[in-house]
Parts: sequence; structure tokens; C-alpha cells
Amino acid sequence: MSKSDIDIYLSKIIQHDALSASLEKSLATRVRKSADVNAEVKLINSQLKLVAYIAKRYLGYGLPLEDLIQEGNIGLTKAVRRFNPDKGVRLSTFAGHAINAEILDFVMRNWRIVRVATTAEQKKLFFNLRKSKRDLGWLKQDDVKKLADNLSVKSSTVKEMEYRMAGGDTSFDAPSSNEGSKQLSPAETMHTENADPSAFLERHRDNKESIKNLCATINDLDPRSRDVLKARWLQSDAQSIQNVLCKYGITNAQMKQIERTAFKKLRSQLIAA
Repeated sequence: MSKSDIDIYLSKIIQHDALSASLEKSLATRVRKSADVNAEVKLINSQLKLVAYIAKRYLGYGLPLEDLIQEGNIGLTKAVRRFNPDKGVRLSTFAGHAINAEILDFVMRNWRIVRVATTAEQKKLFFNLRKSKRDLGWLKQDDVKKLADNLSVKSSTVKEMEYRMAGGDTSFDAPSSNEGSKQLSPAETMHTENADPSAFLERHRDNKESIKNLCATINDLDPRSRDVLKARWLQSDAQSIQNVLCKYGITNAQMKQIERTAFKKLRSQLIAA
């Protein structure tokens, strides 16, 4: 979504009215008992504003709002399908946990700083540190120690994560914003195997040799095994399989056994080659 798209989306979801407790329970019952799609859609629409509200709380992590909302909507859909109206809890309360969990998982999978949080201590510190920095600013030594004690992590871990959080994300494949600049994006500086002619030729030679060995090994099989493999893997249509069954007077079960035996022979001979 462009900015105008997300604005249009937000203006549309505001138009969905909240459901009364009785109507919500009736719709949820229909979803549970008969998988009523219309009822499910009405329940989802009633909570889209909640998803947007929760998603906006994660904007500080540098991810697009539309992506956060999309992930939150996935969590909402899962919650609606699991929601039991007989438990005496409103859908908004039940769905809030699922929405948060889905968005949080998305942030953990996609934000660079989370990806570099490799140790258990760093992962524990990650979300707590951001909140503390918002309250305290750049941490002094006393702040570091206090935060480390509160979170039961080492002071060195707090300092390291604070340093990492001070840096911004860098696009992997976006071109330089300075026109005429010779600075390359990370993707443009990555080495690939295809860039090495000798490696490319070596793989090409190995592939040709592998295909040659495979063909020779298949030719060593008895005619029935070859026909079975051809019908099952090269043609794989019902008529070809039926022709082989009739030709050799075998059943489907026998055909599968012949196939398994042929594969074992191929595997053992290719390994020995």
C-alpha cells in the first residue's frame, strides 16, 4: 500500500460499527457450529480498528504500518476461528493477545536489530531496552547497571544492544540515493558462485557426469523396471501407468514395489560410482 492506500484503508475500517455482546455471541456461535463465512467476516470487520490501533504501537521498530496491520489481521482471523463465546470473554479481549503475538513474531523475524540479537540475554533485553531508552535517553553507567539488574542480564549485554539500536537499518538491495554515486548496495557487493568461471564450469561438468551415470544405471535395469519408472516419473499419466500394468500383468501395489526396488538399485549403484 502507498500512503494514500493506507489512509483510505484506515478511513474505511472506521465505518465498521462495534457489535453488541449478544450479536457478537450469536455470530461466533455460527462460526463455531457451521463455519459460517458471513458471520466470520462480520466478526473480523468489527475488530479491524483494534488491529490498526495495536499495529501503530509497533511503528517505532521501523516497519511499514501496512505490513504490521496485515500481520495483525492474520492474528485476528486466527482468533475469530478459535473464539468461544461461551467463555464469557469479549472477542476484543481474546483477539488482542493473538494480534499482538502475530505482529510481535513479524517484528522478530524482520527487524535487523532483532536478527542480530543472537543470545538468549539479548532477545530478553530487546523490547525492554527500547522502552527504557525512550524514558531515559542515552543510558549513563548507573542507568545501564539498573536496567541490567531489573532485567537480570549483564551490563555488557545492555551496552552492546544499545549500541546496535543506535544504528539504522540499511536496505539490502536499494540503489544509492545519491545520483552519480559509485557506492554499491550490499546486494551488489555479494559474491556469487556464477561470478567465478571456473566454479561454473566445474558444476556444469559435474552435472553432465551425473546425468551420464544416471542414464547408464537406468539402462542396467531390467526392461520391466525401466518401463515402470518411465510410466511413474516421466509420463505419469493414468493411461501410461495402465499400459504398464496390462503389459506385465501386475497390480498397482506390485508396481510400487518394483519402483521402490528399482530406486534402491539406482541409489546403490550411483553411490558406488
